[in-house]
Amino acid sequence: MNILNNFFSKADRVVEEKSASWKRFFKKYFVIFSTTLFVGLVALFVWKNFRSRPYLTAMLVNKDISRILDSLSKIDRDCSILEIENDKNVIDFLSVEKFAGSEVGCLNLAYPNNWKGPYLKRNPVLQGKLYEIVKAKDGIFIIPGDGVYLPNDLTIGKDFKIDKNSSILEMMKRGGNLNFDGKPLTVKIDFVIGDWDANFKTKQEKYTYWQKMINEFNAAMPFTMRKRSSIAC
Repeated sequence: MNILNNFFSKADRVVEEKSASWKRFFKKYFVIFSTTLFVGLVALFVWKNFRSRPYLTAMLVNKDISRILDSLSKIDRDCSILEIENDKNVIDFLSVEKFAGSEVGCLNLAYPNNWKGPYLKRNPVLQGKLYEIVKAKDGIFIIPGDGVYLPNDLTIGKDFKIDKNSSILEMMKRGGNLNFDGKPLTVKIDFVIGDWDANFKTKQEKYTYWQKMINEFNAAMPFTMRKRSSIAC
């Protein structure tokens, strides 16, 4: 029994001496260890954030252009888009509630009175730039605006330009200027612009529409003539 007690007593002294030595070492270098650990965690966070930023930007672009395309599709169903005026247009009209005439932004509408805006509460932006509708040789597309730095390390308008002679379908392919990691950074408008005549099911409907337009024009003419006469006087 005495042998066993001596063994445990000796073991306790050894453990205590070792732990005391370890405690002194840990206390001496605690600041270095904690600082190193903190810096390492911060560096890991920054690295992960840096690595994930391009993917987050690509997800945001895809979300925005999908919302814009959906809004334009609703506008076409409600009002029938006759024409998109210019080759390149900023999308700044989706938040419009009311407007006069048949044009809103770059859109010329067949039935402006059917406008049900705003179609979005805010016009989507990326890096402070509005998205754009562009006409290219292979269709009409929605793209991020000029000056936007894309997740593929290219800047629109600086590293490459888009005009009516551009092939955006080629740019959408993997490795193209408007593609990141196999994901397109643009979308083609998939409905027909200027097919307003298809909204008339019968000739009578078409006749009624034009008769209404003529009546409105004739009703406005006397007012216009009086206004011009008063200005001349």
